[in-house]
Amino acid sequence: MAAALISSLIGRTKSVVEQMGRGTVNFFTIDISTGEILIALENDYVVIAIREREK
Repeated sequence: MAAALISSLIGRTKSVVEQMGRGTVNFFTIDISTGEILIALENDYVVIAIREREK
């Protein structure tokens, strides 16, 4: 299930970057209630990091 969610997240991120069409966007941050999801797109690679907010 987690793999399906990550795959969907990557697909949606790529779609947003393509629709923006401004320069070279290779880093995307999504704010969530418990922290941030950081997504870096580079050619054939995708790096996803989850950062929790400090309590």
